[in-house]
Amino acid sequence: MVHNTNTTGAFLVVKYAGLLMQNNPLREDFRGKILLVTSTNGINSQDPVSAHYDSSKSAANMLVRTSAEHLSEIQVCVNALAPGWINTELNATLPPDVREKESSKIWMKRWAEPSEMARCALHLLTMPYLMGQVVMADGGYR
Repeated sequence: MVHNTNTTGAFLVVKYAGLLMQNNPLREDFRGKILLVTSTNGINSQDPVSAHYDSSKSAANMLVRTSAEHLSEIQVCVNALAPGWINTELNATLPPDVREKESSKIWMKRWAEPSEMARCALHLLTMPYLMGQVVMADGGYR
């Protein structure tokens, strides 16, 4: 289920968005941008327990690179935002010791707010000539 959503879902979004943008009659020099939301877990595995999630996000990151090359022919930019830890309702259910341990690995010593990820996405969508990149927004997680 996780792979179907994160990998097949991303593939289908890129495929059909690219087809729609290919026929954009408004501009021939630039037809659009596709931004996938992946995860830092697709770059730096979190834990063996999350192998299914991590591998699905890794596949989505590779999809960015391969589809960017393919869609560059029709002037469609493809990139990804790979967030780190975010304050969400789901992450709020993690045990306090896990949250504290993970926070200690973040240079900014805090988890991102959803609004900060939205601003990162907007920034990536407004950057010209950015192509085939997976940008980690993780507050300096190491």
